[in-house]
Amino acid sequence: MANGDLIETRLLQLKHRFLAALPQRIEALANAIALCEQEPAAAPELSRQFHSLAGTAGTYGLVAISALAREGEDACGSLDPDAFHYLRYLVDTMRYAEAA
Repeated sequence: MANGDLIETRLLQLKHRFLAALPQRIEALANAIALCEQEPAAAPELSRQFHSLAGTAGTYGLVAISALAREGEDACGSLDPDAFHYLRYLVDTMRYAEAA
């Protein structure tokens, strides 16, 4: 097997592992949003989770999930009741995109 084939195989394995863990990552975002509503000091962790998901999803070509996560990261800049509503909407949309 050529080196390029090994790399492609490994990347495909990593993508499958990411996809298998994606529902848990989305649920972790939902939990982080709820925590942040109660404890505003948790905002940096919420932003970091959105940032991480955006980057990793983009790496594996999951454009919709990456874009939604990037929007979530941006929305973490001003967390008011409307922002929390929007973040929950983004997470629900990720659940739908992930299931499709």
